[in-house]
Amino acid sequence: MSKKFEKIVNTPHRFFGDARKKLVRGKWPKSTGKRVGRSGKIAFHSLMQFITWALKYALLDNHLTRKLEELLAKTKKTDRKGKKKLWRAFIKKNPNFMGHVVYYMMLAATAAGIDLSRDESVIKETVKEWIAELTDDDSDDDNTIDIMGVNVNSKVKDINNTVPHLRAVSTNQSQSEFVKQAAKEYWDEIAVALTELETYRAAPKLHSGERRYTNGLGCTWQYWYNDNGVLYKEKNLKNNTKALSPDANYEQVRRHLIVETLPALYNAIKPYDNITPQMQIALLMAGYQRPADMKHIAKKLAVATTVQQVADAFADVSSVPSEYRDGTRVRRYTCALYAIGAISAEQMLDWTRDSFSMINVNTIYRNGHFVISQQNVEFLLGRSRPNTNTVREFLNDFNTGRKIVAEIKKSDKLFKFDEKEQDSNYEKSMAVVNKADKKFKQKKYKDAEKLYVEALTLNPDNMEAYSSLALTYKMLGDEKKSEEYYQKCIDTVVKCNERMNSNKSMLLDRRVKAMTYYNAGLARQEMGRMAQESGDVSAAKEQYQLAQKNFKTAKDNAEMIDLDSEIIDVYDKAIDDVKKMMDALKKLSFKASAAKMKKKSAVLDAARAKDGEYRA
Repeated sequence: MSKKFEKIVNTPHRFFGDARKKLVRGKWPKSTGKRVGRSGKIAFHSLMQFITWALKYALLDNHLTRKLEELLAKTKKTDRKGKKKLWRAFIKKNPNFMGHVVYYMMLAATAAGIDLSRDESVIKETVKEWIAELTDDDSDDDNTIDIMGVNVNSKVKDINNTVPHLRAVSTNQSQSEFVKQAAKEYWDEIAVALTELETYRAAPKLHSGERRYTNGLGCTWQYWYNDNGVLYKEKNLKNNTKALSPDANYEQVRRHLIVETLPALYNAIKPYDNITPQMQIALLMAGYQRPADMKHIAKKLAVATTVQQVADAFADVSSVPSEYRDGTRVRRYTCALYAIGAISAEQMLDWTRDSFSMINVNTIYRNGHFVISQQNVEFLLGRSRPNTNTVREFLNDFNTGRKIVAEIKKSDKLFKFDEKEQDSNYEKSMAVVNKADKKFKQKKYKDAEKLYVEALTLNPDNMEAYSSLALTYKMLGDEKKSEEYYQKCIDTVVKCNERMNSNKSMLLDRRVKAMTYYNAGLARQEMGRMAQESGDVSAAKEQYQLAQKNFKTAKDNAEMIDLDSEIIDVYDKAIDDVKKMMDALKKLSFKASAAKMKKKSAVLDAARAKDGEYRA
């Protein structure tokens, strides 16, 4: 500890110590009353000296701060590249000061953790549980919000409760009681939602963007009960986390909710009394992996007065690291639709698992708001992943899943979208895309092509139409073996990316860029193969090089937003495949050149022979 800093921290207890010494050394008063007063002062100064000394020792002079000081004193002034860093130099120069700063931050974090973990057990014996009564209101209220041509004038009280069989669990009780009731009441709905929103992994795997191995539905911890019924947890480890059966995995999910997510939900919604059961479940959906986000969303839900504002509470991802924001918004859109009642758990049962992630940010988020429209919801529910089963089919394969499916009740109420703006160009464009998607699934690619072009005429910023049109042209090329359609696919990709780069009001959706560049790469790869078959080695080489460049660009865009590692693997495989094709082309070209040289050599030998005969 530096002398200057030591002098500062020692000042309080030295002050009280010196005052006590002066009192003791002074003449003892003859008066009893004065003696009592002097004794009280001495006792007071002695106590204060002890307290300030204890605080100084505990906070400023303990072993932890000494250890931190030693570690910080070893700080290197340069980074790995050898570049000098001013901040590192300051730390190395002032290790004692920085050690105490770190120590105080640790104390503050500990205090915050204790505050968040408090269990308020002193409550009324009878808990008044409330049920959100939502009624239909057909009145022509002019309280509207215009979002990209869609007016949303529904009030929060008009939201249809998609879980009428559930009762809201009150927060007017202890956290432990709330968690116990909510785990029972909300389990089936949240289990269905997580089956759709989270990637299921029976065996642990290091997921893209995760620090620890995950299994089940994104669980990075293993939970177990001890003999006394206390729930414990430990981190998933590469070589120490076993694959689990579906039943065991869903039990792990339930325990994760009990330990992490439901207590966070309790803290998030406790200050408010207007958050409905379906909003609570939507919060659980949004905060399953990031529980801290629920408090941020709940604060906005508490003051929401319209359906649009409820949805936009989930759209705010300012608390999420920038590289994860696009992916988080796509996920949150599903949560928002559930919160307002536009989709239900019963609908999610017939949704292909993890298909929500196939939607693009540009389609659902504009100018700071989620786009709440009938056509968008139909588009979302129409997404499907090839070779992937539905949530219902997946759950029906094991006991826990079958029980979950059996408990999901179908709601007779349907969410009412504002019909006043259904004829907007945005809605028309998405309606045509939905029709085109059906034709595409039926393999009627020519019909789909016309519809996607029509959708782009109605809304030139419809990224879904661009990416689907590029894929349609590729499929037409596969059928016809036509270079024309492959070139159209590439041209569509170029126009799509030009549109995104030039229109500043749109999001730069890296998912779209990755997908479109991948489609362009596949088209160029096929054009290269066709050129190779025709014997045009030079053209084939050019197309393969362009395809490889497209695949690398697709991968770069995917890595910028930390997409699923499985998607990165697809792009890596495409890069490897085209590299193999280029290597094969080099061998073919070498053989052709060797054959040509051999033929040329034979001609020269014959000429020399003739020349020799002539000379002879």
